[in-house]
Amino acid sequence: MATNCYSHLKFFSVCNDGFYFEAPATDVHEDHFKASVCQSQQYLIQSNENQFVIVTEKQFLAEERSDEQHQTDNIFNIKIYNSDCTDGQEYNGIAVMIYAKDKNGKKLMVYHSDDEVRPEPMDLPENIDGNEHRALFYMEKLSAMKYNLRSSCCRDKFLAFKEMVVDNCTLYKLVLRCKESVDEPCEINLVKV
Repeated sequence: MATNCYSHLKFFSVCNDGFYFEAPATDVHEDHFKASVCQSQQYLIQSNENQFVIVTEKQFLAEERSDEQHQTDNIFNIKIYNSDCTDGQEYNGIAVMIYAKDKNGKKLMVYHSDDEVRPEPMDLPENIDGNEHRALFYMEKLSAMKYNLRSSCCRDKFLAFKEMVVDNCTLYKLVLRCKESVDEPCEINLVKV
């Protein structure tokens, strides 16, 4: 017999209409994620102010774009990762990696520091040992197009939009931030392409 994490159990005894098994030698089993066989899905990432996230060399910014202006710099792919040991409830969402493609390959959205996410050239890993990876996020659906995306490295931080002023222009940058009880900036709209 095996547990839901595929740890083998040894039959011990039957007593009072119950079956008893010996516990495995270790009760600690590290999670392991494997890339889903399903194709990545393409999305536009949109703020509540109707701005779309674009990828630059060093950061993710949000800007207004019309339907004709969508290009590879703002079309993102979401790859699902399946866990061999959890049902997704423990992490409040589905494990995913988010990336954009350009002429040089894939740029994954990765955790960089306490509140920064940056694009980083990287191949999608086939397997992830443990439940943390700089490019792994837990995607929780809130409504039809609204999601929370929690960092696997900083469990209390979510993708959000941060306002910044550059040369008298207001820009929005994609960052990680703690979620307040009702915090719209931590809600990300995913628009299927």
